[in-house]
Amino acid sequence: DFKSPISGTVIFKGCHVQSEPEGTPQIPDCEQSYGQQVIVRSDKDTEFAFRIAHLSQINVSDNQIVKVGQKLGEIGSTG
Repeated sequence: DFKSPISGTVIFKGCHVQSEPEGTPQIPDCEQSYGQQVIVRSDKDTEFAFRIAHLSQINVSDNQIVKVGQKLGEIGSTG
């Protein structure tokens, strides 16, 4: 379990993470600093990207269209 440094909210491992923007996900290779991650680029604002890292599971694929609220993966402790 983790505590958000920004909001102070407790985040539990295994909870699912939802997409904030509607867009196209990219799934980079696992990195030491971020672990398993998904980056969603907004279809409406090409300058905006939403990154969620340290996932234990990824539930979307590269270049799949995702909607707001769609499950991207589950919180873990990779990276």
